[in-house]
Amino acid sequence: MNKFNRFKDAPWFPKEDVHTVVGGAGGIGSWLTLLLSRAGFKPIVFDFDTLEEHNLGGQFFSKRQIGKTKVEALEENVQIFADETITQFNEKFTKDTMIDKFCFSAFDNMEARKTMFERWVEVHGQDPTAIYIDGRLTAEQLQIFCITPDRIDAYRKHLFDD
Repeated sequence: MNKFNRFKDAPWFPKEDVHTVVGGAGGIGSWLTLLLSRAGFKPIVFDFDTLEEHNLGGQFFSKRQIGKTKVEALEENVQIFADETITQFNEKFTKDTMIDKFCFSAFDNMEARKTMFERWVEVHGQDPTAIYIDGRLTAEQLQIFCITPDRIDAYRKHLFDD
């Protein structure tokens, strides 16, 4: 039995390997990576933080993983809970980092968010099927911006300095 049978008729379900870039493995990125993996996508995750105790409250990690890099711990958890593997990079996202047409920004700072967005625009800004999703989470508020190439200029006003 195929573990993805539940989704096979959904219009968004990947019919082949579909890679997605996830920037950040914290409160949004860690859970998002699990859910993407469970739905048949192939996440490529970038984060250079080390897991600390204060991360445990809202992130997809366990106490025994404290001290590991977030991407290493996330790879373990996705293997356990989704029986899938992810591609992980324990490094900062830069203007030269690889990007995909399906991109999720889950960073905890605006500088990284801007860098990822501009890289996405540079590589996929003319592709009408490309989607950039920016998730922002505070203790009391969640914002999600869904950007397609026709909305690039409108989104830029939501990028500011840290």
